[in-house]
Amino acid sequence: MSNDSVFNWLDIFKSPAAKSVEFLPANPHLSDGILRYRCAGKGAAIELKRSYTNRSGTPEITLEVLVEGNTPELFPGDKIVIDGESFELAEVKLCRSISGEIIARRCTVK
Repeated sequence: MSNDSVFNWLDIFKSPAAKSVEFLPANPHLSDGILRYRCAGKGAAIELKRSYTNRSGTPEITLEVLVEGNTPELFPGDKIVIDGESFELAEVKLCRSISGEIIARRCTVK
């Protein structure tokens, strides 16, 4: 079987499933005792949701977001705005190609 097309990860962020997001890194210095955020730009992301049941039997949803790789560096504690709703990043994992290029960031939000 011959396949002439090559999958390109960047195409997923141009698909109808992609959403426009805004990145808000936390400022390392408190201002009047309050943690502030600065706008670092915009990009595209795909929302991934995973449902589970906690120990008490209550259903919960952990939201994971796949963010395109050519975005500013993201860290836990930074915020991401999706559809006007702000979420704090709890975990950021890099997704790399075989050559080592960062093609996406898988972010778990609080």
